[in-house]
Amino acid sequence: MTILFVTHYTELYGANRSMLTLVLLLQSKYAIRPIIIVPNSEGALIESLQEHNIQYYVMSSFWWILTYLEPLPSAKSNLKQQLKNILYALRLKKLLKSEQIDAVYSNSVTIDLGALLAFMMRVPHIWHFRESIHQFRLKLTMPRILSQLIIHLHTNKRFILLSDFMVREYQHVLPLSKVCRIYNGVSLPINNAQRIKNQVNGKLQIACVGQLSSHKNQMELLKALTILKERQIDVHAHFVGVDAPGYLDEMNGFIEKHKLERMVTIHGHSNEVFSILGKCNLGVVMAKDEAFGRVTIEYMLMRMPVVAADSGANPELIDDGETGKIYQLGNVYGLADAIQMYVDSPDLLEAQGEKAYLKAVSKFSAERNADLIYKEILNVVKA
Repeated sequence: MTILFVTHYTELYGANRSMLTLVLLLQSKYAIRPIIIVPNSEGALIESLQEHNIQYYVMSSFWWILTYLEPLPSAKSNLKQQLKNILYALRLKKLLKSEQIDAVYSNSVTIDLGALLAFMMRVPHIWHFRESIHQFRLKLTMPRILSQLIIHLHTNKRFILLSDFMVREYQHVLPLSKVCRIYNGVSLPINNAQRIKNQVNGKLQIACVGQLSSHKNQMELLKALTILKERQIDVHAHFVGVDAPGYLDEMNGFIEKHKLERMVTIHGHSNEVFSILGKCNLGVVMAKDEAFGRVTIEYMLMRMPVVAADSGANPELIDDGETGKIYQLGNVYGLADAIQMYVDSPDLLEAQGEKAYLKAVSKFSAERNADLIYKEILNVVKA
């Protein structure tokens, strides 16, 4: 069986990391032959595809749904862009004429190239929505009636969403009879040193991984650290991730003003994330409207309990009081209290960390994710 995967960028961040893991598992476990459509010929994803000898074609396209970072094009520009998308799909159809494509699989809500191509090729289309409406403040580039025409193309057979939270977000947009919730699949790197226990050697080390941005909300943790400092509770927070314009300056200004230098390390972007996590005891997630939370599961796989805000999909992933602690988003005292609980009761780190690990392995593994998606592929191809 040959599946054509369509992605919207060529770096190896969350969405493409998940897709690549899925592709490799479908290939090795179910003999799926993958072909990948990428928008350009450079990036870490391209290097990985070449390393694994996965066939790919380069075809640019315009996004039909934009995030808050991109300005909307004018109506005239958008019409031109969407007409070009149709042209790109026609070119791909011709380019793939000799391939026996059984289904098309789009890896993002932001691109409609896969939907257009599947319609032209008369094969089923599976559309994996990995982006939350509120998280990225998504906005349609086309009038709603045209967008609905694309959503309701008869070749769109499945819409895969990452969480129940996302199903609720998209319930007024998608035909619910075609929607299925499949949690993202996460596995640690093969060469990652897995620790057996999670114990404190000295002060509590806190992991906070993700883009430094207002959505990821790292300022909330910094504010909680000021409360812990006032209480004379000594912990250390590790911030890992690239920074959005201006946000790192805001963080550094706050750290300097409140003299938190001894309590904070900002690592920036790092290729050694799991090495840093291996030295931490507690994961924290303050993000607003998180669609799933890949890093949350990575914390759990590292046998760390997770303190997370009661927003987005967080309450689906974390069992309050069992695998971590849920606090009210915006309540910095609640966040500080949750962190202090683990300082005062370090045995919780090991007990809850073990439960977190077992839940992550049983419910959120890459293998389970691939198995469930393979079933959906079979269902739409054989229908």
